Amino acid sequence: MRMTAFDADDASTDNALLRYNILKQTPSKPSPNMFYIDPEKGDIVTVVSPVLLDREVQDIPEGQKTSDLQNCQELDLDLVEVGTKHIVGPVGVEGHPETGIAAFTHSVVPIPDTENASLEGMEKTMESPKYELVIEAKDMGGLDVGLTGTATATILIDDKNDHPPEFTKKEVSQGVLNTLIESDQRIKGKIFQKDQYELGADAQSNLRFQATVKEGVTGVIVNLTVGDRDDPVTGAWRAVYTIINGNPGQSFEIHTNPQTNEGMLSVVKPLDYEISAFHTLLIKVENEDPLIPDIAYGPSSTATVQITVEDVNEGPVFHPNPMAVIKQENIPVGSVVLTVNATDPDTLQHQTIRYSVYKDPAGWLDIHPTNGTIGTTAVLDRESPFVQDNVYTALFLATDSGNPPATGTGTLHITLEDVNDNVPSLYPTLAKVCEDAKDLRVVVLGATDKDIYPNTDQFKFELSKQSGPEKLWRINKLNNTHAQVVLLQNLKKANYNIPISVTDSGKPPLTNNTELKLQVCSCKKSKMDCSASDALHISLSLVLLSLLSLLCKSCAQLGSGKLLQTCPLRRAWQEIELLEWLEKKPFGTMCGKESSGLTKPKYTDLERRFHDKNLLLFASVSKPEQGAG
Repeated sequence: MRMTAFDADDASTDNALLRYNILKQTPSKPSPNMFYIDPEKGDIVTVVSPVLLDREVQDIPEGQKTSDLQNCQELDLDLVEVGTKHIVGPVGVEGHPETGIAAFTHSVVPIPDTENASLEGMEKTMESPKYELVIEAKDMGGLDVGLTGTATATILIDDKNDHPPEFTKKEVSQGVLNTLIESDQRIKGKIFQKDQYELGADAQSNLRFQATVKEGVTGVIVNLTVGDRDDPVTGAWRAVYTIINGNPGQSFEIHTNPQTNEGMLSVVKPLDYEISAFHTLLIKVENEDPLIPDIAYGPSSTATVQITVEDVNEGPVFHPNPMAVIKQENIPVGSVVLTVNATDPDTLQHQTIRYSVYKDPAGWLDIHPTNGTIGTTAVLDRESPFVQDNVYTALFLATDSGNPPATGTGTLHITLEDVNDNVPSLYPTLAKVCEDAKDLRVVVLGATDKDIYPNTDQFKFELSKQSGPEKLWRINKLNNTHAQVVLLQNLKKANYNIPISVTDSGKPPLTNNTELKLQVCSCKKSKMDCSASDALHISLSLVLLSLLSLLCKSCAQLGSGKLLQTCPLRRAWQEIELLEWLEKKPFGTMCGKESSGLTKPKYTDLERRFHDKNLLLFASVSKPEQGAG
């Protein structure tokens, strides 16, 4: 960096001839004279080895001379100017107190003799990456009579990626390695070459980590620790890990912990002890930022990870899983559906397997505990709510004899083929029409079937034989699933039941004989009255007329005073009101005599009572009492 001062005096005189000098360096470590300023140009340069300008800890050999180190270097990329104050020099110079003439002497800051100077006594660490230099500018060519001005130059030692990351874990001892080898040979009963577990000569200096993981388990198994002397939380410090050998199946991954800079080695695909009890990975670590020239990654930037897989009792495995079969619904109970096959992956252990039902939603199946044969215990129904998209799903267990036992689950999908076992259903089952309607097309009927094609439509709609000489309605087919009921004439207000049969297209076809309830209603002022009381009222009146005639023949005495006590109609009189026609003729006349003094009921009460009771009630209350004439 360059310091520049300005003097307001005449630039052609010594009054403006400036010389520069470093008055003070803060801090003074590791050397009090780390910088030199050109007295005329103001350029600041370093006069110590780059080793002493390293921000990180240095290990300097005892007795090393600075002659071994390059000195007096121009400030390079390791130095960054963060601020410079321009020196405002003296504005006037007084003459020599005796001669009145300014005296000039040339003052030069001596460069330290580093040729034979020892580094002993110098600090081995940089106290601070920040240095402040107090710079003096003096006019009169630097003579003592010159006026001075000072400024502070701040210098920051910027970090560069000059230190590669290094693994910090100690190596696994050879004894531990031999133990691993012997254990593997003993368990697997095979002979292995020792070099399977040892790295080549070039890799023997790499650090080794150990990890143990149970087979079938995933997750982080070990954290690899590294050290880096560059500034933390910078690209020169942040580590990037790569697995460079030993991961052909991509069962492992490694990621950097952003807080600790450690490498988190994870199992991402479950390991199988029976395939390999040990895994050896070679991992390298680098920085996000590239290293500076002449600095390279060394053996300490690679590490070996020895992974031991622990055997666990694994559950049996169904083959295949899921299992799929196709069966017709309604097959006989006890039919064989499938014989399942499950094997124990623990091939080094001799275990037996037993089967059981885990989930059978409809309770249709069972399984033989030893041979795995699945049979039916009930009729399979494709139309069951437990069947989804023609597929019934059940789960079965296979349990080994380990301690503790392990269980595997197998899924069975049974695709059910349809059988024509459901009659079609008709909708709607109720229709209404006005007795004076001009449009006699009463209702459009539809048919549905729980079965599937070809056991459903097209449907055949038919009317059952109509009683009576006159036909009152007909049915017209609209399409494969719908038909229309049409009246042939207007009907009186009443309720009618129209017998209809609907047949599907299955083989053999199934027919549903059902009835459509038709209500013929009176319609006035856009209001529909579908009560059928008029028709029932007439029918009931006729029944009561006959009933009253029979009862009156059994009356022994007829008179106004004894009618209610002796005539069997007394109970009927008490239980129900007489019909409207009784109001038009005295009750006694119905029995052959004139009865006087009888109070006739009101028709409105009669009508209300009639709607609340049926014909059987009238017959019941009209039964003669015991002992009546």
